[in-house]
Amino acid sequence: MWEFPTTSYNYARTLRFLIFGMYIAPLATRWNAYLERHFPLRPLVQPAPTEPIPLESVTIDSDTPVFAPEVTAPALPPIDKLVLARRLAWDQLFMAPISFIVFLASMAVMEGKPFTTWYRIENYLIPILLTNYKVWPIIQVAQFLWIPLKYRVALSGVLNVIWNIYLSWQTMNASKVA
Repeated sequence: MWEFPTTSYNYARTLRFLIFGMYIAPLATRWNAYLERHFPLRPLVQPAPTEPIPLESVTIDSDTPVFAPEVTAPALPPIDKLVLARRLAWDQLFMAPISFIVFLASMAVMEGKPFTTWYRIENYLIPILLTNYKVWPIIQVAQFLWIPLKYRVALSGVLNVIWNIYLSWQTMNASKVA
């Protein structure tokens, strides 16, 4: 027979991660919108002319048969790889450290141990960031290229379940700091 560990599940820890996820999601939504606006991967489409066509200039030749032209979707312009690299750099070098500092501080405060915040940042930020740089850039490139903006935060939320398991494991001992 298999024997399972007798340690009990920490519901309070799960609740803290849930609360953190709920208040970081609006920030992530705004951040993704910011990246989309300031680092567009494709050139913006030129607007249609605003000048009306005078009806007097339109002629109809009744002797010519009218055929509907074949409609094809315009080809999307290629993705600017330099802009993609800049977008990724902004996300990983600016937002990732900030969000992890906020995460570590939030966990310390929600555990009732705000005095451990600096200890957690000193001891856990760099290892978390280094692991982040091994995982999230690939995910972010895929999201930037193929996932529409309105679905990006939701997909990140799903992927964050796995990421949060890592963060929970990485910071588990931090909650034991007196």
